[in-house]
Amino acid sequence: MRKKFYTRNVGVLLTEDSYQRLVDITDNLEVTISAYIRDLLQKEIDQKEENLNA
Repeated sequence: MRKKFYTRNVGVLLTEDSYQRLVDITDNLEVTISAYIRDLLQKEIDQKEENLNA
């Protein structure tokens, strides 16, 4: 059985234009929308933590 890495679901509302742009980006990168958003959030969180520890 696969180990669950992600256990919390977060919903966010987007404009139709933002959603379509997100779909276009993730299609070009060949990644899922969820993976793309998780990566963006992790980079932002890491940057904020780095700034707090500086």
